[in-house]
Amino acid sequence: MTNRRDFIKHATMTVAGGVVGGSVLSGCGGSNSECPASELTPKKLINYGIHDCHVHAGGGAGLQAFLDAGDKLINEIVQMSGITLLVRTGFSPRSVSASLMALALKSIDPRFTVYGGFSYWISDDGAGLRDQLIEMKDVGFDGLKMIEGKPTGRGVSPERALDHPRFNLSGEWLQETGWHVLNHVNDPVEFWHPDTVPAWSSSASSGGYWETDRFLPYEQHYEEHERWHARYPRMNMMMAHSYFHSQKPDRLTAYFERFPNSSIDLAPGIEMFEGFTMYRDKWIPFFIKYQDRIVFGTDNRLSHLEQRVGHDGSYFDRTAYMRRFLETDDKFEAWGYDLHGFKLPENVINKIYSLNAIRMRGPINPVCPAKALRYSNKLFALVRDDAEVSDITKQECREVIEFFEKRV
Repeated sequence: MTNRRDFIKHATMTVAGGVVGGSVLSGCGGSNSECPASELTPKKLINYGIHDCHVHAGGGAGLQAFLDAGDKLINEIVQMSGITLLVRTGFSPRSVSASLMALALKSIDPRFTVYGGFSYWISDDGAGLRDQLIEMKDVGFDGLKMIEGKPTGRGVSPERALDHPRFNLSGEWLQETGWHVLNHVNDPVEFWHPDTVPAWSSSASSGGYWETDRFLPYEQHYEEHERWHARYPRMNMMMAHSYFHSQKPDRLTAYFERFPNSSIDLAPGIEMFEGFTMYRDKWIPFFIKYQDRIVFGTDNRLSHLEQRVGHDGSYFDRTAYMRRFLETDDKFEAWGYDLHGFKLPENVINKIYSLNAIRMRGPINPVCPAKALRYSNKLFALVRDDAEVSDITKQECREVIEFFEKRV
């Protein structure tokens, strides 16, 4: 058996073009008068090899620890040439500092891009959510991360349904602008039955999705999302974790045909690769046919904490297993499953590893320090006296404010 390190040590493989468009990323873009000339100076070349489009960011130890963790993650642990950080606060401001620290990291390291999420504690009506999108794009976020369709967040309240009218203005704006969306809808079907749910799953820890007084039926999550998507069918919409369709290749094909701007990421859900193996004869032609609509992602986490994923091994293992599955036709065990690799053509691999993510995201949206400073001050003012927000989170907000003050 080939040593797993053989599949990771050359992760920053050269792809077509090497440097995207031959361009250099600057710290601020355009002719924005708020951005001083020093911030318009090119910082470093963007050389994409493997771009991980699905990495969560978390705080808890201060801004410098966060920046150091980012440097360690991308350079030493996973050796990616690009990472998209996903940050959101949802219904509580307890994690507000992570989004601000992610912006700070992006502003000094152009290998990172950042997707933000809705903050319902700021506003939760249609106009308010749309205005959040406009502000996020203006301040330097590169796309939207949604997890509203995950059962534990969705709950049973009708107002949390994705096809609720309050999401209509956002849908209109997303369709008009083409701003990229990474959307987590549903969870693996195994989570709905006590005899099949894995012990590590969110369903097991939250009491079980089969308790229908607390959670919706499995199919309702798809129905709500697809009703919303059908209202705005041209949204630039990527479904996380292959839309949890790894055992339903025909159904994902139908979804792709219905929504030509839709795509998937391959972030495990480790059970996903068992599904790919079970229906290998259908999935390989699918990956070839839709090679422009599949993106690499790991669901790893950028944190000051020990770099571990949890139930399914290290960050290093996760990337190595995924590469082995996509690049070889090996039969091997990973995450407790017997897998059989796809051995995809090199041109398809290059698209999945980086080119598709770059195209779907579009040009990087620069972080302007003046706007980021105003945004940071605004959010900190909302949480400064909130007892629900920890002292370290407030401290991290203050540190980000100081960070951008030095750059204005």
